[in-house]
Amino acid sequence: MRFEEIQKISNIFSVTDSAKLKQFYLEKKSRRTRIRYKNVQIRQAYELFANSKILSDAYYTFANLLYNSLNTRHTILDLGIGEAIMWKKVLFYIPDDAIKNLGIVGVDFSENGLVNAKKYLSYLPLNRLKLIKSNIKKTEFEQINKSYKVDHLVSCLALHHLKYRDKIKILKQAIKNGINRITLIEVDYNLETIYDDRLRNYAGALLYRDVFDSIRAEIGSNDSAEILNSFYYEELLHIFNSTIRTLDERYLPLIEWKTVLESLRMKIDLIKRTYSGINNIYHIGIIDASRT
Repeated sequence: MRFEEIQKISNIFSVTDSAKLKQFYLEKKSRRTRIRYKNVQIRQAYELFANSKILSDAYYTFANLLYNSLNTRHTILDLGIGEAIMWKKVLFYIPDDAIKNLGIVGVDFSENGLVNAKKYLSYLPLNRLKLIKSNIKKTEFEQINKSYKVDHLVSCLALHHLKYRDKIKILKQAIKNGINRITLIEVDYNLETIYDDRLRNYAGALLYRDVFDSIRAEIGSNDSAEILNSFYYEELLHIFNSTIRTLDERYLPLIEWKTVLESLRMKIDLIKRTYSGINNIYHIGIIDASRT
């Protein structure tokens, strides 16, 4: 994207945001490829998001859904388990006698994330725990099913990193290999409130602004804000250099997830928005579906 376009789009944001965005652009314009921020910055920013109130209602909703399944042994495949931040929140609401019936097979590409996930999950009275280092696009569903007999796929804020065709491929492979239930916690961003064509084209950027504003309002002006601040502007540049088609593939509204799952012969048992951003541009949603 040309600097002139960055100037126009930056008018969407505050004066401070606009200045920082232009500074980031100028610092990186001579680089042929985008330099990814350090893994530690990703983890720190994700922790702020995953531990915030933004996701708390989704976690609580999932905990209730899960608890109702734990009268017998139940093994879940978690795609994009990361550091198991979701499980720290979800399992807080579930008593130990029910956790004993739960098995978790977690897949993630981050070795550090899996190390931290193991530190936490190993203390729980789980029926089974297996952590697999792998790109979720390359998940070996057939082997996992043979070894661990999973029947429930869960993914929290992970599938939106994939292209549309990869999302569908994963879901099809999961169902083909014995998955009878799918629960997704995902971003649901609201284009209905954006009427200007230029703003619609950069709805992904607006989404990140809304996430940033929501967390900033929650945590206030402390050191944590600086971690998120750096992550935020890096992500904005990434989105500004994406096409609207890429953004539409990445962020599927809940209603689109419903259509996809129903096309795979899944029955929608729950579809719910659990949080709306400060500027009402994005939402967090949970969708739970089972084999018909």
